[in-house]
This record gives sequence, C-alpha cells and structure tokens, in this order.
Amino acid sequence: MRHSLIRHWLDATRQSGLWIARGLRAWILLALVAVSFPAQAIVDVNKSFSPTTRNVGQTSLLTINFYNSAVVAATSLALTDTMPSGIEVHAILGNTCGGTASFTSTTVALSGGNIPAADVSGNGTCQVTAEVSPTSPGTWVNTILTTEVSSSEGNADRD
Repeated sequence: MRHSLIRHWLDATRQSGLWIARGLRAWILLALVAVSFPAQAIVDVNKSFSPTTRNVGQTSLLTINFYNSAVVAATSLALTDTMPSGIEVHAILGNTCGGTASFTSTTVALSGGNIPAADVSGNGTCQVTAEVSPTSPGTWVNTILTTEVSSSEGNADRD
C-alpha cells in the first residue's frame, strides 16, 4: 500500500535522460525541482596545435576550444595560458568568444568572453586561435590547468 502511494505521488520516470511526468502531482514536483536547482554552465576546455611538429622558426596554429554543456551561457570567461619555455606567441588570429583576446611573447589571454548555452544541436562553443612557433629545438608539454580558466560559473574542467 505504501509503495503504491509513493508511486502515485512520484509518478515520473526517467527515459533517455529526460524526466517524463505522468499526472498533475508529478508535474508539480518536477516544477518545484526545476525552481529549486537553477541551471549552471558546465565549462570544458581543450587545446591543440596544428601541425604538432615544427622546426625552429616555423609556425603552428594554437587552438583553444571552450565548451558549455548547460542551458545557460557562461559569461565573464577568462584565461591566461602560459607557453612553456621555447615556445613563442606571435599573434592572435581569431576569437569567437567575444571579450578581449591578447598575447605577449609567452602568453595567450582572454577576458570578458562568453560561451553560448547548449541547445538541441549540441554544446555551446567558442575558440581562440593564435600563431606560435618554437624558438629552440625540443619537445614541450603545454597544458591548461582548470584553475587557469574561469567564468561566471567557476573554473573549467579540462579535456
């Protein structure tokens, strides 16, 4: 008897990642949950170089991609990416995040950017691209720490 009362009150099921509510009480419950827990942006970031192998003086395209898997935009996006010793930044080539993208010979920075909200077609995305080159022979590991990317929704997860 108790089980059927709980089932009657919580007559909602999760199918394919979506809550499907049955009956007025379940809709009211789901509405209360939606009001109680506002959506937050979930920010991810990754970085790539193309081509990945360069000789001294040859350039490579650095691409920093930002992703937002939530239904609210991530605002006030900020990043300072410091290159390892032996890599030099020459120019910012593109910025689809808005805000201000800038560089020094050793950093790529973004301030005041925005990542759009996710929609039915997928995650919200934006990117910053820069031209870089090695100044000496070697192998470098260049990562973005989660603490180096911030937004109105906190720090990023790194892919």
